[in-house]
Amino acid sequence: MPAGGIEMRTLLMIGLISLFTFTASSQSTAALQTFEDAVNASRNGDAATAGKKFETTLALIERGSASDAFFAKVHYNIGVSRYQLGDLHGAAAHFEQAIRYSRQRFPSAQQALGLTLIGLDDLENAERSLLNAVKLDNRNADSWLALGRLYLSMNDHAKAKRAIDRARKLGAGKRESDRAFGG
Repeated sequence: MPAGGIEMRTLLMIGLISLFTFTASSQSTAALQTFEDAVNASRNGDAATAGKKFETTLALIERGSASDAFFAKVHYNIGVSRYQLGDLHGAAAHFEQAIRYSRQRFPSAQQALGLTLIGLDDLENAERSLLNAVKLDNRNADSWLALGRLYLSMNDHAKAKRAIDRARKLGAGKRESDRAFGG
């Protein structure tokens, strides 16, 4: 085979790879821009628009072209939007996806799932999720406070006191932790 044939094949392959990279990059750029727009809508308190834009982000990214961490973030934010809109079942499903894509290493998603499950009156799974949240980030006062409130609702006052005391030590305001005990 002539040397020119190898060079042409190499150039053709480089061209195809470049085209694929450009297409994937354009798709990723559009997804990232849509994600940023969704975050801004969420910050402005527009949960409906944020949710739609996060869903669009999910549609724009292909499984092979985005990291699991990005999928986790998108699902988490869709969950937050659904929660704000009162769709607790939809929120829980997206928080579970965020946890799955993060390989169980997303304490905020664990906490959000726990709070959502409390709203769905699934206290056993809420406890499991909140315990996972504090296991992943034992310095998060909000997770400890949520766990304490859950234990109060389950009438387990000893566990509630331990969790709320931990939240106080981590900086949860005295007024917040007193309110958890009805003060």
